[in-house]
Amino acid sequence: MNYIKILGASGSKTKTTGTTSFQIFNDIVIDAGNIINSIGKEALYVNHIFLTHSHSDHITDLPFMLETFFEKRTKPLIIYALKETIQSLKSHTFNNEIWPDFTKINMINSDEKSLIFKEIELNEIISLGEYQIKPIHANHIEGSCGYIIEKDDLSFAISGDTYVNDSLWEEVNNNKKIKSLIIECSFPSEMDKLAHDSKHLTPKILASELEKLKRDDVQIFLYHLKASYHKRMQKEINDYNILKNNGKILEEGDVIHIDTGLIETDMIPKDKFERIMEINLALSNELNKDRLFEMILTLTKELTHADGGTLYIMSKDKRHLDFTVVHNNSLNIFMGGTKEKLTWNSLPLYLENGEKNLTMVAAVAALENKIVNIEDVYEEKAYNFEGTKAFDKIQDTDLNLC
Repeated sequence: MNYIKILGASGSKTKTTGTTSFQIFNDIVIDAGNIINSIGKEALYVNHIFLTHSHSDHITDLPFMLETFFEKRTKPLIIYALKETIQSLKSHTFNNEIWPDFTKINMINSDEKSLIFKEIELNEIISLGEYQIKPIHANHIEGSCGYIIEKDDLSFAISGDTYVNDSLWEEVNNNKKIKSLIIECSFPSEMDKLAHDSKHLTPKILASELEKLKRDDVQIFLYHLKASYHKRMQKEINDYNILKNNGKILEEGDVIHIDTGLIETDMIPKDKFERIMEINLALSNELNKDRLFEMILTLTKELTHADGGTLYIMSKDKRHLDFTVVHNNSLNIFMGGTKEKLTWNSLPLYLENGEKNLTMVAAVAALENKIVNIEDVYEEKAYNFEGTKAFDKIQDTDLNLC
């Protein structure tokens, strides 16, 4: 993922807004203000949560992340935070009074604890796969921090809740890899005393802070606007010309593509919605199933920005996946459907001993009805990608198919 998915961006919880939470990878989230409501059952696969501090709007989903998915979790939930934040969670949340202390409760059929607190320090680099995550100083309560997240020589910064913070601007000015800054702005400027006392920013204060930014290539995104003042603040933000380089006030469902700077929402664009409706109509009218299968795969590739894809159909006995359509734009391969007939062997859903075939990712996705994201098939150990690698070798290429 070279993008950030905004699970929640409001400074207050309402019927239509969730509080702070940013997903940077399938299993990595910054803050836990609105995970479950935003991604539903996919929250089961979140294993790493980095907290900016211990205020309620940033931790509200933590107890339910454990309880809701306890029976299905196979890995501990690891919470990363500064010392004071972890101590607050231990004393005031997971204390067997407000909520069970899951650090003392094993996962089902496991010796591992279901919850692990991992204390981190400012400027420490935490490596998770291809991601490097560094906590930075935030001027808020004790134990507060922001984060610099880096992957593939691209970085973005999350301020965390903060007031005037020279160290943030020093970090962004000196680290040329940072392309986007997601910074809080909580109250209208006329409430500057409350902002000062609670250590938050207003549009006026933020405009002054932005004068410390000595670069003109950083996108500015805002979050944490208090819902009651949103319209008033929006006008101020526009008046102060705060949203640099096509930035915006973030909303739940926004997706920021770090490599291109493009922004989209989870809402399907009108043209793609119309395509989906076309296929829905075709499902009831199209007698040529091969043509219909091609349309389904083509649309799915468009929606997911994929270069290639394979559509399988489950066999009548529900024991195999049959190759139906295979597309690869880069290699100009278009097989199955109305094109060249596919004669590849079907994928077995079950092994000879009757057990589920958990070595093939397509079989797992079908059997368990879930999305499986593989970052790099050449490094993946849990699934068998020998067929993919052999195909790459035959085509004399080095595709990293996920």
